[in-house]
Amino acid sequence: MSPNEMIPSQVVHDGDTFRIESTYEGEKPVVSKVLVDIQGLSYLYNEFKILTTFLSECEAARGAIRKGRIDGKLATFLEWAEGDSLEEWLQQNPHPASYEGEIEDLMNRVNIAQAIAQAVSQVHEKGVVHNDLTPGNIIIDLERGAASCRIKLIDFAHAEKIDDANMADGVNVQVNSDLTGLGYVCNDLFLGGSDRKAPESIVALVADLLQLTNRAYTSSEDANLDLKQMLDLPEMFLVDRSTEDMSRDLNLLPGKMYGRDKERAVLIDAYRRIRDKPGDSPEVILISGDSGTGKSSLVNELRWEVEANGGYFISGKFDHLRRVQPYTAL
Repeated sequence: MSPNEMIPSQVVHDGDTFRIESTYEGEKPVVSKVLVDIQGLSYLYNEFKILTTFLSECEAARGAIRKGRIDGKLATFLEWAEGDSLEEWLQQNPHPASYEGEIEDLMNRVNIAQAIAQAVSQVHEKGVVHNDLTPGNIIIDLERGAASCRIKLIDFAHAEKIDDANMADGVNVQVNSDLTGLGYVCNDLFLGGSDRKAPESIVALVADLLQLTNRAYTSSEDANLDLKQMLDLPEMFLVDRSTEDMSRDLNLLPGKMYGRDKERAVLIDAYRRIRDKPGDSPEVILISGDSGTGKSSLVNELRWEVEANGGYFISGKFDHLRRVQPYTAL
């Protein structure tokens, strides 16, 4: 048998564009991705180029071995990734009705989420955006337990090289597709698209990844650090805690609002009253405080609530340094 002709041992996925097979090179298990429809040719080549040119030394990405043919059809041969897809794991491990009293299950899921965020961050560090993060494209190996789980990202057919030309305000907006994808993955991992009760820190993480708040993440590494902090201080972020616990020092992240939960709730409650009773009179809320104490940041906390419900958030500011210029607040 020539190195370019392989006999497949098992069909893993039989799609319209690609057929995925498990096979062997010698005694080493590998994965072959066989081109079924010519329309997928550019995706096959793109994945091979991305993996060999930019991600050959990235532990988080399943590596490419070579191109070849199976039964006369063009194929690429990829490294075998031990473990199950996250999609399969979720089917085998349904969510609890509530995470109260299920701290072990919650910790396992946070460990998996942190490992995934770290894997995405490693790919971004190599200058690549995946563009198709789904539970089916994430392989998790739990042989050594959730706290030491290993992640392999697969299917880089839609991946792109990160281009610095996509920078805006110091942030590369090209990675937003992966951040949103990571948000949906975490939503599936913790919530499953239901009203299931989860810790506020987890709900906020998902909302920030999905770009639903003004605290939206700008890098996967920030999400990775937040998840690490949850694992380091589960009593702070994942379970009910006392006032004494909350007084401990935290590694506060920039752009996050801390210690304003009550004030934030007043604003959101007022908005919801108006939203639910559109014919009633409008309300005015006055916020007082010294300069630099976070009044504007507190008001901006309302933005995600309004925009998530199809509303418009309009803001203006009277700046005493620009008072000679008319209409600056508008």
